[in-house]
Amino acid sequence: MMRWTCSAAILVASLGAADEGNVITWGPLSLSRDNALQNMEEVHKFIQGIYYSRAPEATFREVWEDVTEGLAFLENLALKSTPALCFAIGMELYHWFYFRWKDGVVPRAEVDESAQMRAAELLRCGLESAGCLQFIEDAAQQPTEAEIRSFMERGCHIFWQQLVMIEAEIGTELARRGDVRPAARMLRNASGHFSQMMRHPYFARFPWQHPHDMNYNHEMFPSPGPVWPSKMLPIESWLEEHFSTFRGELDTLLQHVGLFDALHEAERNAEGQDHARDTDWTVLELADTREEEPWKLAACSQLPRTCRSAAISSELLQSRPEFQCDHAAAYINRMRPGAWIKPHMGGPPRLVAHLGLDVPAAPIELYVGTAKLHWETGLAHVIDDTYPHSARHLGEHDEGDERYILHLLMCHPCEEQQRAAYSGQDPVCGPTSSSS
Repeated sequence: MMRWTCSAAILVASLGAADEGNVITWGPLSLSRDNALQNMEEVHKFIQGIYYSRAPEATFREVWEDVTEGLAFLENLALKSTPALCFAIGMELYHWFYFRWKDGVVPRAEVDESAQMRAAELLRCGLESAGCLQFIEDAAQQPTEAEIRSFMERGCHIFWQQLVMIEAEIGTELARRGDVRPAARMLRNASGHFSQMMRHPYFARFPWQHPHDMNYNHEMFPSPGPVWPSKMLPIESWLEEHFSTFRGELDTLLQHVGLFDALHEAERNAEGQDHARDTDWTVLELADTREEEPWKLAACSQLPRTCRSAAISSELLQSRPEFQCDHAAAYINRMRPGAWIKPHMGGPPRLVAHLGLDVPAAPIELYVGTAKLHWETGLAHVIDDTYPHSARHLGEHDEGDERYILHLLMCHPCEEQQRAAYSGQDPVCGPTSSSS
């Protein structure tokens, strides 16, 4: 869990941005004219602190207007004279302005296509400025191992995929709305940039044919696709066998009004604005092996059998091979009607397992790569969330039933320490693991 605060001094101070010759300032920040990754880290942490400041509504609305104006100033500066700002501002438009704001809130899950078109333009600017286009135009020139390593250290392999994902997803959304001309333009951009990206030697080794084939796990391991074949991994059947335990404890917890939300707040992770509206998608964290407290006492005290299963039994979560790594986690996720989890790509190496705990009949869709799935109560599936993926509850805001699932981030079965657990049932990884 990460907690973020923003001091009252920053919230009431001027957040005006300025170009003062030798230095670019924004609030307390002094931004670099040549270090793109440093700018990205500093700007993101600054905005994140404001977003999670828990400031009074009127104060936040005023400060968020300043944030919007400051980003617009820096965007103009980035495109005109300071390309070292392009990655930072492009990514912040994606992180915080994927959905449309009004008076300091996001009242509905509506995509701000203008902000995302600008984000794509800035990412393209950043790729060119950072030298990420090298070796594309001259196919005969092959990069050395050191040059490939430099390509990755500059974040080129991430920003290329981010650009293509944004263009493909915004183009698809505009087409869904019937906005044909801008949709065609964005989809042409996505196709063109994807083709250009795939000419780089780093990407040319992958068998990707379309933008939604992109995924980060493929950089290390073979992939059967965005959705793993049913019952290929034992975790899927195991979750379904233990459905009654997980569902029973969820039902008991939900009898205590407000408890789910209180436990969510106790372990809230500060990330970007990854969904809309803010209260329409809520995560109850049970475990995160990346943190000092891997199994969360507050949540486990309310889910004794589930967490006893996790912490004591030789049979359930903690002792399972899928959790024997430092990047596994377990959550119960609630999704309300009208919610939209924006398109994004998870970090490797990992897979995700879902078990439907309480899934209403209303249309709720999960998109992973080129696949579309639906959750069902009592049924599980395993997906590769390093592909572009998103989810939507197509019910009307504030009407209809909520959806609950068990959401597991699990070790990838092709990781070296995982392979013994799948001995004799490993059709995907091959005879040896690879981390190249």
